Amino acid sequence: MKSLLRITLYALLPTLLLATTWGRVEKKCPICGTKSRYFDIASYGSYVFDYPSKYEYIFWPYTDGKVVYSCRKCWFSCFVWDFKDIPESKHNDIRKFLDSLDLHETNGDYYVIPMSYRLLIAENIYRFLDKDEEFWCHFYRVMGHHLAYEGKTVKAAQARTKAINIAETMLQAKENAGIKKELYLITGAMKYFLGDKQGALYDFKKAQKLTYENKDLDKKSLENSNRYLSDLLDDYLEKLNE
Repeated sequence: MKSLLRITLYALLPTLLLATTWGRVEKKCPICGTKSRYFDIASYGSYVFDYPSKYEYIFWPYTDGKVVYSCRKCWFSCFVWDFKDIPESKHNDIRKFLDSLDLHETNGDYYVIPMSYRLLIAENIYRFLDKDEEFWCHFYRVMGHHLAYEGKTVKAAQARTKAINIAETMLQAKENAGIKKELYLITGAMKYFLGDKQGALYDFKKAQKLTYENKDLDKKSLENSNRYLSDLLDDYLEKLNE
């Protein structure tokens, strides 16, 4: 999966900084053309893969509220890296959806719009963009994280349940045989956050017996990937045994 590919790549980099930083930029909304102030990623290091969010199997910058842009006028919302890459063929459908919302223009700081609402808009936007199961499994883990942070525990649980359902569907696909270790970690992690400790333990033990395989990775990268997953599973099992 792409998330683990990123982990593998950044795990090979030296840790030069111990902070994450953003820089101010101005960008034009691809849907309505309004210019707004945003933040772009400026710096980070491989240490982000040791942040506590690893237990939800999501990583900075997805845990940062600045990662979802929202136009101050039409409230078009998506992740920072998708803002300029929306196909023109989808613009009309997106405009119709945004026109159905009850909106007001903000002062230009997109992050004054609650992250939970930006993610809700983004969820609907991404429906027009033919995203795959991996994307949606990750999206709902991210949504669960931010909803929980805002104290919306019921909605956070609903998002995490969606992530579980998607991952379990992915587990049934033959083409995902090599990434079952990662998928069982994901289902176990979401069950852990939902309070299903027995379900989590079952999935973690299944994951422990597996080896992560990915034809796009060389031998060393695969070793790093499996070590990362195994260490995370060991951490979880220790938590469950306490």
